[in-house]
Amino acid sequence: MVKEYNRMIDELSVSADLLAKSERELAWREMAKQVAHEIKNPLTPMKLSIQHLKKAYDEQVPDWDKRLQRFSKTMVEQIDNLAQIAGEFSDFAKMPSSINGLLDLRTFVPDIMEIYSGIDKVKIEHIFPNDSEQLWVIADKNQLLRVFNNLLHNSIQSYSKEQTAIIQIIYEKNHDFVKCHVKDFGCGIPEKLKSNIFSPNFTTKTSGMGLGLSMVKAIVENMGGSIWFQSEENQGTTMTFTLPAHIEKHENIER
Repeated sequence: MVKEYNRMIDELSVSADLLAKSERELAWREMAKQVAHEIKNPLTPMKLSIQHLKKAYDEQVPDWDKRLQRFSKTMVEQIDNLAQIAGEFSDFAKMPSSINGLLDLRTFVPDIMEIYSGIDKVKIEHIFPNDSEQLWVIADKNQLLRVFNNLLHNSIQSYSKEQTAIIQIIYEKNHDFVKCHVKDFGCGIPEKLKSNIFSPNFTTKTSGMGLGLSMVKAIVENMGGSIWFQSEENQGTTMTFTLPAHIEKHENIER
């Protein structure tokens, strides 16, 4: 009976490994299909644009200069789109392990947000706790930068081009965690889409692969935190994530 039990355990272990491998392969096949689909989408209009431009050149049309300018603009936009698709997939596929260290959010985040200060119609406000205590967290500096960049990019895109994007980053601290809220007042997330918001391949945008928020979730969880959101359509979205707080230990030394 012992031998038979051990044999069954070994077979179950092998079956579990095969199942896990099969599921991983299926996931990557689905991802590969999505990449191919996303890349093929802009190729057709790019090919047609080149054919139309060549035809206009052969016929020596009078508005050649204007057509060339429109063609150049279209090509640059489509190439940027392809680069974004490749970048998102590469980032998701090669997610590095976290190298966590100590960071003070009170100084780290405002410094990295300087890049957004020169963007027209974008206003980012930091709201810290009333005290001046440092907000030490245990996090990977580079990966945390990616988290904020993704969340801010999404918040900015939730506004129309005519609106001024107002975004608040609100910080809270308790004993074990520091909470960060990235709050916008944009278009919000429709109720029917909320359950899929962190799923790979899911996006509400017309470009990209929808890997941004799934990557953010993976990064935050790898650093020992968690992430969730609240959103009302046409009223805005608040993405909230936690990071482990650094707790200083004081030892009483008897003399």
